[in-house]
Amino acid sequence: MPPMAPAFLALRNDVDPERDAEYNVWHAFEHVPERVGVPGVLSGRRYVALDPERAGTPGPRYFTLYELDDLAALDGPDYAELIDRPTAWSRSMRPSLRSSSVAPARRH
Repeated sequence: MPPMAPAFLALRNDVDPERDAEYNVWHAFEHVPERVGVPGVLSGRRYVALDPERAGTPGPRYFTLYELDDLAALDGPDYAELIDRPTAWSRSMRPSLRSSSVAPARRH
């Protein structure tokens, strides 16, 4: 189902295999809840490619979609706080993320 919000933030990434289990817990219980708590972030959903090679698009295994009421949510102080002052757990996870891409966009 396409996003219904007027804007969204799409992220793709992989994670070091030895931290995959921890990544999944961190992402579900810290990363997404923090971002959904930011004013203007309406929802967050994560997807995992079970077999990216089979789909013909080898690349990052994880995809996260945040629906936004406006791209301005990414410019506000609450979002900046998450980026500039991550928790200890987030700081420890960042070096394990691989092949990351971030794409903010508006609906047409």
